[in-house]
Amino acid sequence: MLRLLLLATLAGSALAGDFTVKIRPRQESSVGAYPPPLAIPTADQTPQVWLDALNAAIAAGKIPNIPVAQNQDGNPVYPNNEGQDPNTCSWTVTKCVSKTDIVNAPPNNMAIGFDDGPTENSGDLYDFLNQHNQTATHFMIGSNVLLNSGQFAQAVKEGNQHFAVHTWSHHLCTTLTNQQLVAELGWTMQIIADKSGGYIPSFWRPPQGDIDNRVRAIAEEIFGLTNVLWNHDTNDWCLNDQGGSDCPGEDPGEDYASVARAASQGIYGPRDQGLIMLEHELTHASISVFKTYYPSLAGLGWITHNIPDLFDMPWYKNAWDDSLPPQNGTVLQTFQLGANPNDDSSTTTSSSAVASSTPASSGTASAATTTSTQSEAGKTSSSQHAPTTAVKQGVTTSGASSFAPASLGVAGFAAVAVFVATLL
Repeated sequence: MLRLLLLATLAGSALAGDFTVKIRPRQESSVGAYPPPLAIPTADQTPQVWLDALNAAIAAGKIPNIPVAQNQDGNPVYPNNEGQDPNTCSWTVTKCVSKTDIVNAPPNNMAIGFDDGPTENSGDLYDFLNQHNQTATHFMIGSNVLLNSGQFAQAVKEGNQHFAVHTWSHHLCTTLTNQQLVAELGWTMQIIADKSGGYIPSFWRPPQGDIDNRVRAIAEEIFGLTNVLWNHDTNDWCLNDQGGSDCPGEDPGEDYASVARAASQGIYGPRDQGLIMLEHELTHASISVFKTYYPSLAGLGWITHNIPDLFDMPWYKNAWDDSLPPQNGTVLQTFQLGANPNDDSSTTTSSSAVASSTPASSGTASAATTTSTQSEAGKTSSSQHAPTTAVKQGVTTSGASSFAPASLGVAGFAAVAVFVATLL
């Protein structure tokens, strides 16, 4: 009953968002129904309704006028040094986090999640999770869902796995135009909805955590997506299945032992901060790191969840989780930016900052961030609190900002009242 009430509440909050695109699951899901894989979709490959929503949001002042960064050797570089501007709030450049970013877990809780799936190696991970009845959040690359549809179908069939967005082609998001961002997010949401049985994603993570306030606004205003960061990194993505690494000389990342050691530092660290560890389902080697330490978690006092379960949030826009079919015709927006996208809602963090141990109040979540060779970033909503926390590995930064869901307003509460009335 309480979950139904919350779903009705969230549905009411969607009435406040004039620009949210409503993704509709489709029966047609052949290769030809999507843009070419591993390439940024063009404007001609972007549905006009998505572009109309973008233009309406821009006209209403919802999307900050932040310049597109240039990709220079894998790093976003802004013109006129605008990446340093607090109003830009670039996590890559300044380690700035927004109050709408999920970065921490509640005390004693650990998020289980993986980026870059599905891959040809993912079946090994899905079998392991299924054997241990462990749910996880999978930040899926849309192109990989298309290219590895069998592995995705396996995850859907085995169940208890939460699917989130990791863009269509895995490019640095701050280097993409507004149109390209809309296409990257929209097509990934679409293919997940099409091939999961109709579940519409509510969460996302930008590749390498490359995010600023323009990217945040497009994800939130156009698609109502909640962005997800982390507070611990192992660089497991560096490992290949030939016993080597794509990150020679980096610690962690230069070899399997360094990655395993970084993972141990996370799980044996203090539990009062909670743990969201960045992990990947790329290779058997990266998956092996997780499979090796996982049996130790319960004994160390960790309570494991996927991302939404950490905060008792719905998994999808149209379903609480995958235990029931998605609700046809129900599209739930999550949260919105404030009235002014250039307000003081962001916090720039520094490596010398000391994280507070004071929990956020109910209905808010604190945020902290970490540097990483491969970073990722996002947004939060929570019915619980998550404490401010410093990162627990290698190169770290810390900082905090509070988050609260956008006000429902009269429309939202009216929707709840109508829903309750139908039950009486």
